[in-house]
Parts: sequence; C-alpha cells; structure tokens
Amino acid sequence: MFGAALAIIVIAIVVTAASPETVGKRQGIGDALVSRIGVPSAARTVFARTAPGMIGTWMSAGLILGLGASIGWSVLDQYGGKG
Repeated sequence: MFGAALAIIVIAIVVTAASPETVGKRQGIGDALVSRIGVPSAARTVFARTAPGMIGTWMSAGLILGLGASIGWSVLDQYGGKG
C-alpha cells in the first residue's frame, strides 16, 4: 500500500519538475512578498454591511467551541457523570 503511494508521489514530482513554468518572471522579488488585500469597489457596500455579522458569527463560534467542553462537563457532571 505504501509502495503504491510512494510511486504516485515520485511520479507527481517528476511530472511537476518537467512541466514548463506558466508565469513570467517579474522584476524585484520583494514585490512578490508584499501582501495586497482589497475589496472590489462594486462589493464594498455589501461587504461593509455584512462584515459585522460575519465577525460576530465567528466570535460566537469561537466562544462556543472554547467553552463547550467545560460547559458540557459541568452539565453532565450534575447528572451522575464521573468527574
């Protein structure tokens, strides 16, 4: 089983190494390392209106996931769970 996986990985490496580059080189390697984040102008209004809801949803999910185990433990412990 592992031999087949190893063979597939080796074949993938050979194919990748033999493939031609599809992107041309740009001047200045530092430009490629700079992150650029932006919202298209057509979507800025919708993004601004929905961002607080999305952030709140992520924060609520983080709170529930962070406290879920301790809340579950305390609730189940009241009903005769071992603890």
